Amino acid sequence: MGLSALGIFHTAIGVIAIISVAVSYVRFGKIDLSKSVGKIYFYFTLITSLTALGLSKHGGFNPGHALSIIVIISVAAAYFLLQNALEIRVPVGKTSFYHLVFFFR
Repeated sequence: MGLSALGIFHTAIGVIAIISVAVSYVRFGKIDLSKSVGKIYFYFTLITSLTALGLSKHGGFNPGHALSIIVIISVAAAYFLLQNALEIRVPVGKTSFYHLVFFFR
């Protein structure tokens, strides 16, 4: 049983996201959306999580889908903290969410 087209796309995008976050950690010591590798990580992680919702070997909702939803919520929360004044009150908030998402992978 091989991978579906969605599975292949999901895997390729996920690998690119992991490589980009590794580069970001090595070069900058953090995930920074002002850098291109940070943007690649952000968008490709979001795409990977969204495509994971369409994958199911046995049909129905499974733990992978739940993890995908948690990742989407975490990425959205980090982006919200980055774009709003909450960043001033919670300076470690956005990077904490990005690091949390990285460890989910």
